[in-house]
Amino acid sequence: TFFSQKDNFVSPVFSQGNLYAIKLKVDNFVVNYEVIQIDPLAGGQISSVSSKSITVKSPCTPATMSSVCNGGDLIYFLSGTNLIEVNVSTKTSRYIDIDPSFNATNNNVIYLGLEYKRDEGLLLALKNINRVSTLVSIKINPTPVLTTIFDIASKFPDIVDRQINPEFYSTTYDPCDNSYYISELHKISAPLSTYLIEVNLDRKEMKFKEVA
Repeated sequence: TFFSQKDNFVSPVFSQGNLYAIKLKVDNFVVNYEVIQIDPLAGGQISSVSSKSITVKSPCTPATMSSVCNGGDLIYFLSGTNLIEVNVSTKTSRYIDIDPSFNATNNNVIYLGLEYKRDEGLLLALKNINRVSTLVSIKINPTPVLTTIFDIASKFPDIVDRQINPEFYSTTYDPCDNSYYISELHKISAPLSTYLIEVNLDRKEMKFKEVA
């Protein structure tokens, strides 16, 4: 629900029964963000949780934002290499650059599809670089430690691009079978190609199905 252009928010996420989202104002490499609690029925803003101005090295945009809750009072927002951790109980937040090696020319990496693996306290995300995708874990303690846990690109059929589409995709994580799921509109020109991908982290295998 939109009330005005100034009130746009993205990446809604539930925490402890309440709904939150983030608003961004981007001016080159300066990003002003505000995490808000929103009314899940009417769409209006209930309160402001935390707001800050940060300087980023990689693009941080509403269109590339994903979010997740840790099952408690922490929620995370991720865009590019920019991770924002929010504690909804203390109404505080902090900014973390998860990959300081980003370089627009030599290391134009982006992270997307943020999920949470609660049994290990790990964030999961897709890493896209040079049109290749891998699945990584992110451990915050307190500096981020990134570990590649599955090479998605190597398991793609030869007929498709080996990168998850960063514009038309969705992800979810199922703790019951320890699997990370991806749906994506892989080819956006006719004929369209849509894929459903399951990455099982126990068996270290990937199932790939074209569904449209």
